[in-house]
Order: sequence, then C-alpha cells, then structure tokens
Amino acid sequence: MAFLLSCLTKRKYVSAFHGFYRPHKVRKRFKFYGNLAIAVSFAVKEHLINDLKIPEEKIRVIYNGIDSKKFLRRLRPAEAKKKFGLNEDETYIGILGRISQEKGHLLALRAFKEISAQYPKVKLLISGSGKKEKDVKDFINRNQLEEKVKILDLNSSDFLEIIDLLVMPSSKEGFGFSIIEAAAKKVPVIGYATGGIKELINDGKSGILFYEYNPQALACAIKSLLDDCLQAQVLADEAFKKTEEFSLAKMAENTLKVYEEALGQ
Repeated sequence: MAFLLSCLTKRKYVSAFHGFYRPHKVRKRFKFYGNLAIAVSFAVKEHLINDLKIPEEKIRVIYNGIDSKKFLRRLRPAEAKKKFGLNEDETYIGILGRISQEKGHLLALRAFKEISAQYPKVKLLISGSGKKEKDVKDFINRNQLEEKVKILDLNSSDFLEIIDLLVMPSSKEGFGFSIIEAAAKKVPVIGYATGGIKELINDGKSGILFYEYNPQALACAIKSLLDDCLQAQVLADEAFKKTEEFSLAKMAENTLKVYEEALGQ
C-alpha cells in the first residue's frame, strides 16, 4: 500500500522490518522498503541485505523499546507466586510468547523432561497460544508431565513476576521482546544463540546462550543456573543495568532521526 501511494503521490516513506520474510519474486522486483528501511536488529539487517536484496546504505538499525516502568517488579517473588496460586517453595522456568514452530516450545519441553526427575521442585510454565498449542499439550500428556508443566493465560508483566528463569529457545528470532521485559523484572534469561537473541544477551554476563539446537544443550544451560542461584541473580542484575538502552524514548528518538533523514533526501 505504501509503495503504491508513494508511486502515485511522489511522497517519501520509511518501512520497518520486525523479523524475517520470504524472499518471493514480488519482494525482489519492487522496492517495497521505501526511501529508508528500519531493521529491529543487525540480524534482520543482514537478512534484508542477503535475502531481500535491499541496499545496505538504505537500512538503519533501531532496537525495539519497552516502557520499563510497566515491568518494574511490584512484588517479591514469593508474594507473586502466592498471588497466582503457586507454591512459593518451588522454582518456575517460563516460556513466554506465541506457541509456534520457530519459538521452540517442544525443544524446551524435551529439555525439561531431561531434568525434571533431578529437580523435583522445578516446574515449567508456558504463557501464550498459537498453532502448535495442541502439539504442546499432546507432549505434556504423552509424557505424564501434567503436574509439572502448566499453560497459563497471563500478560507478560504478570507472568514475569512469578517465574524464576525465562527460556527463549527460538530457532529464529528477529529481536526478542521478552528478553528486555525479563531484564526489567530482573529475571535471568537463557536463549538460543540466533538472530536478535545473541545481540541482546551477552553470554555469561547478562544471560546464558546455548549454541547447539538440541534438548541436551538447553538442559545443560538450565541446570547451570538451577545449580548456581547466585550466578543467576548476577546475570539478571547485569541485564537490568542495560534496560535503558531499550527504552521507548530512545526508540522514538532514533526513529524520528530516520524520518528526518528520509525527508532530507
């Protein structure tokens, strides 16, 4: 629509790319990116250059921002768990987001199955819905994990109040909003080293990355933090220090600069 309107009115426009897109013939033939294109991470920028053939000089990287005030921890972890009917003496691993193939819920379930017997007081919570929800429920039932894995319907702020560790096992991720939201809540994060995830997590300093996409690698990363609660808190505290780099105000300021640059062309 923007491309057609620009052709008809000769007005300038800026496009924004929040993930990865199929490089079909129409996208390759027409310059849908406008005068300038915004990518939400350097991983997305690389995709735009290599797959959609957008000239590098037309792309500006602007990280997404969050309203960090909405994600400040309101309750102590034990109080938050009690509020939502959870056992305050148990440890909760969480997965937050759309339940789809690329988000890696089944990988996380397989990793959790590996460690569940060793850590009887550790539970897995899933918040979200999507096309793979039936597959997730089938896995839970088939492996008799009904007492250890729960699917909830909570907003991200409330969900991050009750979990002790966030796992992001996405096989493909343009940015990773949940990582920044977890940082604002001081929740430690484990993520797969791909796309925007590896730009947001400084491995071993502000979170943990796993580099092989299999349940064993994820299980190993989870166990490392379950066995060292002090290290998990150090990682969370370090991530919290950088949340201002991902504020809505900074995102808006950088976006305005791109608009002004496009107008000046």
